[in-house]
Amino acid sequence: MTGTPPSPGVAGARAASELALPAPELGLNPAGTGYVNFPEWLWVSPTLWHPFSTSATACNAAGCASATATATPLSVTWRTGDGAVVVCPGPGTPYQPSLPASAQTTDCSHTYQRSSLGQPIPPGEPDDPNNAAYPISATITWRVSWSAPGGAGGVLPDVQTTATGWLRVAQIEILRVPSP
Repeated sequence: MTGTPPSPGVAGARAASELALPAPELGLNPAGTGYVNFPEWLWVSPTLWHPFSTSATACNAAGCASATATATPLSVTWRTGDGAVVVCPGPGTPYQPSLPASAQTTDCSHTYQRSSLGQPIPPGEPDDPNNAAYPISATITWRVSWSAPGGAGGVLPDVQTTATGWLRVAQIEILRVPSP
């Protein structure tokens, strides 16, 4: 046997390239249609908020090296379609319809200042100005590291997964009628 076996870092990079990271599942409340000056709750499925790992082996004529790569979610970046960017340190808090609003709080939200009138109409929707919606996206940033038997390890470039959707935002007008 001649040469040097692959380094554990090569196996770590191979394992990282084989990570099957899920795209976020968007959660919004109010869902379907939000409202001007009313906080829109933003979250991704909390079932995705855990490390994902995979292992790989790299071999050549001189031997083999194995390593495990792990991707850990760091944050979610929301692009709300109205020019705002909201960065949340976790998945956000799902709204629970079974609980009263007074019993709930969120750590990830955005308040629209304008309706979506004049925005694009989502594909597949009838060509009606009332169907205009903001294009939105959520991007999870994953920290990727690798480790190998014997204590070798390192950090690889972050990876991102993204999902997109649409949100109509309506303006509600309140009319005060004086009492007689």
